Amino acid sequence: MGAKAATKEVIGVLVTALGDANNSVRENACAALGNMGEKAATKEVIGALVTALGDTNHFTRANASKALRNMGEKAATKEVIGVLVTALGDTNHFTRANASKALGNMGEKAATKDVIGALVTVLGNTNYFTRMNASNALGSMGAKAATKEVIGVLVTALGD
Repeated sequence: MGAKAATKEVIGVLVTALGDANNSVRENACAALGNMGEKAATKEVIGALVTALGDTNHFTRANASKALRNMGEKAATKEVIGVLVTALGDTNHFTRANASKALGNMGEKAATKDVIGALVTVLGNTNYFTRMNASNALGSMGAKAATKEVIGVLVTALGD
């Protein structure tokens, strides 16, 4: 199911499914919305995905962050960016990686001092996959992220 399935009816059913008691239903609803990308990037969907980032199931959180990643700049609100920064500290490395990718896909819209600082902090994570995605996100943020501090940390990270 991709962008072609992004009808109002299908999106409505998937948003409702995000509240289902079954973990698998919530995980798959997030994944389906993510596969629809920007076509599903409505205020209602984005709000539901932000809520899903707080789910107790780590697969649901990972898929919610991936869905927001696939919505790119259309999801780049202060609330979403704030929740994604929080997700950078998630216990699940896929959630952290997708949060980094989502922030990177938002480009300069997400390139605030707080976001850049959070991504620099993530570069110290013990998980290589998490560090790699944080460095890629910083690279996607353009000139705003090209500070002496960021460049220094990235040069140090090259030793990985």
